[in-house]
Amino acid sequence: MSELTGPSYEEQVRAIESMLRSVLGNAKYDYLSGPITGGPRFIRWQLEVGEALSGDLETYSMLIRRQVIGPNIDDLIALAKKKREEKRSIIEPASFESPSRLWSQNEFYRLWEQVITEHAESVLFKDGWHLSVGCVYEYLCAVRGSRSCFDESDAPLSVERACKLISDGIQEITPDKPILAKHRTRLEAMMNAIKFAASET
Repeated sequence: MSELTGPSYEEQVRAIESMLRSVLGNAKYDYLSGPITGGPRFIRWQLEVGEALSGDLETYSMLIRRQVIGPNIDDLIALAKKKREEKRSIIEPASFESPSRLWSQNEFYRLWEQVITEHAESVLFKDGWHLSVGCVYEYLCAVRGSRSCFDESDAPLSVERACKLISDGIQEITPDKPILAKHRTRLEAMMNAIKFAASET
């Protein structure tokens, strides 16, 4: 007897995309990008707590969810609520739960890239976005898709301004801690990808 298996990642994304089309039609929304696993809270937590727990994966995972990911999600949902009260049409990723809890971070990135490409008129970036690899990737997606970008106060977020924020943030991240050094390297690579994409458009 063959084992029953769930839908593949691609099948899940197609189902999510068809649901979005059924709800949104051809309407365009503002996509709200903000830190979830990264950002300023993650960097502070990593220095004060996470570094000491690097050998205890179970405790590390539990506390980062409670002290970083949970509060980041709450903050992003609160900002989305505020924008909606201003009669803005907003898509935000913080409320979304994947059909399979086994999705990798790259699979989340691919989903939100598709949402930005298919449904976003512009992309708004919550303060602290420049210290989140996921948000910086979403900025890259917006540049590739020629979407307008704004900060949470609705000021334009040009490529030059965005890259300066990222560059300044990178300089503030201590390079002598392994996890933060990797985070810093990924931010720098994404920044360079943004510059390259901007030069090609």
